[in-house]
Amino acid sequence: MDSEKGNQSLKTAALELVKFNVVGIINTAITYGIYSLLVFLGVIDLVALCVEYPIGILISFYLNKNVTFRFRQASFHTFLKMVSVYIPSLAINFALLWFFTTYAGLNSYLAQFISLAIVTIASFLLQKHYVFSDRS
Repeated sequence: MDSEKGNQSLKTAALELVKFNVVGIINTAITYGIYSLLVFLGVIDLVALCVEYPIGILISFYLNKNVTFRFRQASFHTFLKMVSVYIPSLAINFALLWFFTTYAGLNSYLAQFISLAIVTIASFLLQKHYVFSDRS
């Protein structure tokens, strides 16, 4: 019976990871589009990142709460936990974007694309086990 429960937990986690990535693709398409538009319009890349990030937090919270984790106990406290996960993510993303554009010589579009790829796994784990966890 325990192996059956373990198999179900693995299936649930795998399905959540797939949903998280689909939600992430949708969220990234929207926020990367906003970022790219702002950079195209002449906004400094790091400023564009700070503008699009709060929009991404709202989209991610709504979709991950309702689609990925189907978390029904969500409250303002849950949203604050989401923000507390995204603040370090923004700092890491900011640092990576700065590094890739300043030292690696990448253009702003590619640098942000690579930076997003790096922070995705940590974001999934933190949302699954902290933000949308039944444990407080």
